[in-house]
Amino acid sequence: MRLPVICIRSVSDRSKGLHLTPENGIKSGKFQDEAYYERRRRNNDAAKRSRDARRIKEEAIAARAAQLERENGQLRAQVKLSFLISNTLDKEVEAAEGSSLTTNY
Repeated sequence: MRLPVICIRSVSDRSKGLHLTPENGIKSGKFQDEAYYERRRRNNDAAKRSRDARRIKEEAIAARAAQLERENGQLRAQVKLSFLISNTLDKEVEAAEGSSLTTNY
């Protein structure tokens, strides 16, 4: 059986596992170990949830980026087609204007 430990707040005491309780400033060894492992378990659970949430967000961002890249490719193809159509129509208009000028003389 461990004797109760009187805790002092300092960095070195924290590294040794000494803790101050709000009630009386004393924790018994077994309770201290149980509390430590409970905090570790809760922290590990929280870290796992955080990693899982981050992974889900990263996957969603990657999927959205892939979707936007596909959409960007489609839009670039539409712009290219629009320029080709515009150039073709410009040439047809120039040809039509040129032929109408020669027929009016």
